[in-house]
Amino acid sequence: MALTTERQKAYRHQTITPSDSTVLDRTIEAILVIGAGDVSIEDRFGTVIVYPSVPAFTTLEGFAPKHIRATGTTSTNIVAWSTQPE
Repeated sequence: MALTTERQKAYRHQTITPSDSTVLDRTIEAILVIGAGDVSIEDRFGTVIVYPSVPAFTTLEGFAPKHIRATGTTSTNIVAWSTQPE
């Protein structure tokens, strides 16, 4: 995926409940962290990174997460955006 400063419209949004086992929709390309805290993300290759101390109302974008993991996530109220139609 090329980096771009152009923003795409989101077709769908959904709340995310962190889980170490629930596989997220492949069309998710950004998450909005509403409640500040750590966010543990596993990508499609199995790499897990904890983003520490994410401020409230921060958007993390440009990737397709496999899981927003419960283990390591302290943030609350996470919303996912999909820029692809179903």
